[in-house]
Amino acid sequence: MGYNEGNVTNGSEHNDKYDNFSQFYKQTIGLDDDKSENILVSERIDFPRLNKNVIDDFEYFSADKFNHRYSEITTENMNFSLLNLNIRGVQCNFDKLVAFLNTINHKFDAIVLNETHITNKQTANIDLHNLFPLMGYDLFYVSSTIKYGGVIIYIKTKFNATYNNALTKTNNSYDSLYVTLDLKNLSNGSSTSKKLNIGGYYRHCLKGTADVMTFLDKFDDDLKHKSLAKCDVILAGDFNICLLKSSQKPDSLCFLNTILGNDYECTIFKPTRIQYYENSLQIKSASIIDQVMTNMLSYEYKSGNLHYPDSDHHGTFIMFENYLDPECIDESDDTNFYKRRINTIDEDDLLNDFDSYDWNTLIYNECNIDKAVDNLVNSIEELCDKHAPPIRISNRKIKYCHKPYIDQELLQQIRTKNRLYSTYLENPSEVNKVAYKTLRNKVVSLLRKKKKVPTATLR
Repeated sequence: MGYNEGNVTNGSEHNDKYDNFSQFYKQTIGLDDDKSENILVSERIDFPRLNKNVIDDFEYFSADKFNHRYSEITTENMNFSLLNLNIRGVQCNFDKLVAFLNTINHKFDAIVLNETHITNKQTANIDLHNLFPLMGYDLFYVSSTIKYGGVIIYIKTKFNATYNNALTKTNNSYDSLYVTLDLKNLSNGSSTSKKLNIGGYYRHCLKGTADVMTFLDKFDDDLKHKSLAKCDVILAGDFNICLLKSSQKPDSLCFLNTILGNDYECTIFKPTRIQYYENSLQIKSASIIDQVMTNMLSYEYKSGNLHYPDSDHHGTFIMFENYLDPECIDESDDTNFYKRRINTIDEDDLLNDFDSYDWNTLIYNECNIDKAVDNLVNSIEELCDKHAPPIRISNRKIKYCHKPYIDQELLQQIRTKNRLYSTYLENPSEVNKVAYKTLRNKVVSLLRKKKKVPTATLR
């Protein structure tokens, strides 16, 4: 990252050995080699899995690095995954999100979006399901009392997810959205009753210890709620409480205590938001305010920070190994989607076949109006199937096919933009900064241009 986590906090250098959250976390749960110190409790907290390699090996991923590391071959056993993103407004950045997802080869099972800028007033006038669909996914959302709040969760349709209404709420402190996945629906007749709850959070960015403690009290109540009892749970969101300061600030330490005290485990260990001074390459602050946490401690997992160029937050992800029975997760169970390639139609052949139909007999001279309509529909379908036969869309592309203007030309530019962004993060320099921002502006302009082109010419 071109940045040492332990040396930067709010633009100042600190030598405190617990400035590094990874080290502090390991000592907190008893993983550090030095057993003489215990920071939070008098006795070490026991976890079913005490694997410090997960912490030590935590890293940042560019889109290319992620695709290389987690190819389809290497993710065969990683059969449940979640991506968490701060989107900074879904209405203005949804197309960018879809384009970015199209550069990621892995298809996440759950996608959590926070800071969606969806308010209670807006949801009364718009249909989010039609405005922001990802094909192959079901959309769930909670609006907010403030302009910059709101959470959206996308879950693969095959999981038949439903709202957990008891924990889905919005108030003056935070927005929370919970959905329940009934995994027996994938068991092909198995008697398993395992349920998985996915929770998304956005804590309103309010200053003051009182506001933080109000949230933590309610957050603690959420984690203890009876609907989560004996359930697997994954929580993700932007909590606006910096865990990097757990050794310095009571608020951050109390947040960490709340997580660990409820038998949940943090999975994000490096800064998710890094800010620079204006017109400078000097880091102003670095914070871990985006987090993914879980009580699924008996399963191995991989987690990391994913470079996301269209937000000032990194994405965060987690991928569990062997969580679901492989026999129950055959991708062929996914809903099949098809498209027709309009641009391959030979217009002369189509017109010749069209003229070969006896339209007078089929329609104009038919006395039964219902039969005439059936004749028309069947004839048009025959022509379509012959000249533009339906082609099944691959599982990886299902969620993007409703955006035909996101074509290969645009995707290539986006991939290059992603690489320049990662280069800038890893090697901050004025040259890399200008190169990234120049191509970023070009991609935005190209995206707007392609959206104005009639859909038929893009297929």
